[in-house]
Amino acid sequence: MSGSLLQVQDLVKTFGGIQATDHLTLDIREGELHAVIGPNGAGKTTFIAQLSGMLQPTSGAIRFQNQDVTRLSTVERVQLGMARSFQITSLWPALSALENVMLAVQSRQGHAFRFWEKATSSKPLREPSMQWLRRVGLADKSDLPAQALSHGEQRQLELAVTLATEPKLLMLDEPMAGMGGDDSQRVVELLRELKSSYTILLVEHDMDAVFALADRISVLVYGRCIATGTPQDIRQNAEVREAYLGAEA
Repeated sequence: MSGSLLQVQDLVKTFGGIQATDHLTLDIREGELHAVIGPNGAGKTTFIAQLSGMLQPTSGAIRFQNQDVTRLSTVERVQLGMARSFQITSLWPALSALENVMLAVQSRQGHAFRFWEKATSSKPLREPSMQWLRRVGLADKSDLPAQALSHGEQRQLELAVTLATEPKLLMLDEPMAGMGGDDSQRVVELLRELKSSYTILLVEHDMDAVFALADRISVLVYGRCIATGTPQDIRQNAEVREAYLGAEA
């Protein structure tokens, strides 16, 4: 691993009298899988929404590749290489799996969507889209509409769509939410393979997955980061055990 790819400095987000992000400072190192965990209401989704540009912080700074991105839009951040998947699957349900990925490839290449009818037969769009589907194990489902896929397959498709934007930082918000054991294990294996190629920020409730995958873990409680360290460090941290892991630790 090399230096920091993403730096968050003294980040604050308030909603009325509620401070959802409380002077949060952490860094994501290039090449690592960094997990963010915490109990419900800890501010994890608010935090990742600020990183992606969907929410503007009240104060503080976000730097990506040494560039201040705090006030940039979501689109501008994606163009720089910051891509996020969502806790709730967000796909075009009536479009095929291939067409969903093609939209992301088309957007990345800068083509206008009004040319979509012609674009569906475009080799420069179809070939990379099929490569992303193969990467996530969905090549054989390419012609199925997204709404016909299982929940686990939809999450895999969303990951293919995210990868198609060619991110430098992959931000994953609860990628295993709602999955059964078999689907979760497939995603764990996929993330284990992807971490050799991408820097990944993982927000996840599945502690087995987190401790199996993470190089480092940050623990949020009431919007504050109470600890950052290796999985072993986090398991042994008394404050973390008391605040979050409890008997599971």
